[in-house]
Amino acid sequence: MPTPHVQDRSALDLSPTDPSATDAATTDELEDLGDYHLTLGNYGEALRAYQKSHEVKRLSGLMNLDDRVSAAFKIARLFLKLGRYQQARGRCDEGLALLDGSHPVRRARLLALSGLIESTGGFFGLAREKVSEGLGLLDGAPAGSRRWRIEGLLRRVEGNLEIGSGHAPAAIFAYRRSRDLWNRVVATGDATRDDRWQHSIALFNLASASAFAGDYDAALPLLDQAFEAKTELEDRWGLAHVHLTRARILRDRREAREAVREAAAGRVHAVGINDPKIIAQLETQLGFCHLDLDKLDRAEGFFERAQLSVQGIGHSPEMAMVSVGLAALCRRRGELETARRHLQNAEALAEHFGDAEIRFAYDVELGRLAAAAGRPGEAQRAFDGALAWSQEVGNGFRMMEVLSEVSGLSMH
Repeated sequence: MPTPHVQDRSALDLSPTDPSATDAATTDELEDLGDYHLTLGNYGEALRAYQKSHEVKRLSGLMNLDDRVSAAFKIARLFLKLGRYQQARGRCDEGLALLDGSHPVRRARLLALSGLIESTGGFFGLAREKVSEGLGLLDGAPAGSRRWRIEGLLRRVEGNLEIGSGHAPAAIFAYRRSRDLWNRVVATGDATRDDRWQHSIALFNLASASAFAGDYDAALPLLDQAFEAKTELEDRWGLAHVHLTRARILRDRREAREAVREAAAGRVHAVGINDPKIIAQLETQLGFCHLDLDKLDRAEGFFERAQLSVQGIGHSPEMAMVSVGLAALCRRRGELETARRHLQNAEALAEHFGDAEIRFAYDVELGRLAAAAGRPGEAQRAFDGALAWSQEVGNGFRMMEVLSEVSGLSMH
């Protein structure tokens, strides 16, 4: 793997490219170069390649409707990677306005990306609307790689929404459909690098959903497949996510030291591409791991860094989980009132985004805090909520975590 480098998102040049700087590369080659850098996590280089291609087409009079819609799609996808959700939405809306209600397959592609943007930002209701409209537009479209690519992305967003809602079986079903569609694309023999990247994401998503359900026997081999595919692609963003999921599995198995190593390895990749969302997730995971190891000062440092990482995103599911971590830290230090304030912030964000994983973490920490404050009835109610969620998902490791807390409560 190449040595990751830190990229300052605020320093990215968003101005039009000087056409005089254009080299001998064709516009198609520049588009491919942009896709290549996107999968590597070199977002500044990706942006410059896209801008150069689009500017050359515009100045030469070759920029047709397809090119303008494609430009909107690619730049929106890039802004999504940078955590610039408003700008990503704007580019998708720009592309849809260009189509002006026509070209249903092209609109379905933009709606799939728009749904991904909304689901990534935690806006599940909007994302569901985009997916439903996109799938409707694909009705009657001929089978083939073009349709499979778009439906594969739509099914991916479906899986994201089911995971966020705590519906593990439905998420696994959606992600399996997405993987199967990308399998078809790759099997055609003319798959692009972007296709192989999307296929690796589909493998990872299916692994992640299996882990979410506590089926680690299914998740770990799929993670290995995703890791192999992403290593071949040099996909640092994807590798960061694989390491994060492995770390979560190891934490559930009470293997905190091994979890630290996985999360730290993932953080190297995440910092290398400067993706604020995955950086925050890994730093939060490192915070929880160090709490498990009774290293409270180290935990505090990671939670504080995670806070800084999500500042550019604003209110987000990541911010909610950081608040739960800070509440746990303060409770462990006996600072119960400060812990309560952090949990109130987490509760407001959890209700706003409707994320089931956050709600579970919130309920468990609320129960622990209530128990520490001598309020066993409140603690029991919170643990009951967490237990109901873990039973619905079918995650036996999470059920054991809650039952252990309930057992400790009954002993006091």
